[in-house]
Amino acid sequence: MKKILLFMVMVVGLSAAAIAQLKPISGKILDKDGKPIEGATVKVKGKQGGTAAGSDGSFTITAKLGDVLVVSSIGFALKQIKVSN
Repeated sequence: MKKILLFMVMVVGLSAAAIAQLKPISGKILDKDGKPIEGATVKVKGKQGGTAAGSDGSFTITAKLGDVLVVSSIGFALKQIKVSN
């Protein structure tokens, strides 16, 4: 019984640690002249889903350190940015 309880505590602890690594990443997508790119998409490379930039180019997405954000919009070159501190 003690072994099962200890195992369950370890699994919950490891799960919490994995979830804690995710954090919201916010930013603005701007063109070379500093104008916002409305509707540009931001995805975490290799993951499902993503988000779109608002009218002011702002976005928020959940990612972890080391993930790569993929930013794209029609008429612009694709940009990949690694999440770091």
